[in-house]
Amino acid sequence: MRQRNLPAPHVEDPGPCRPRRAPAAAARGAQRTNELLERQVAQLTQERDNLRSRLNAARSRIDALLDRLPVDAPAGETHNDGRNEGDRA
Repeated sequence: MRQRNLPAPHVEDPGPCRPRRAPAAAARGAQRTNELLERQVAQLTQERDNLRSRLNAARSRIDALLDRLPVDAPAGETHNDGRNEGDRA
């Protein structure tokens, strides 16, 4: 079947003073997109805050472990049982 060449529908140019209005379907689509983006932002914000909290908790645990290290012995000079290199059993 052959297609007929129909003339293009007449669309009035809105001119420089009047912006074109988006069709209602496009506006609804934009609204849905905006709602989805807002949900994603909320989820990512919650995830970021959770990760920050976990990072701060880990830092606190590391600081507590560092506080338990002996200050008088330089690193690498103690044995697992607490003896220094020069100590004799």
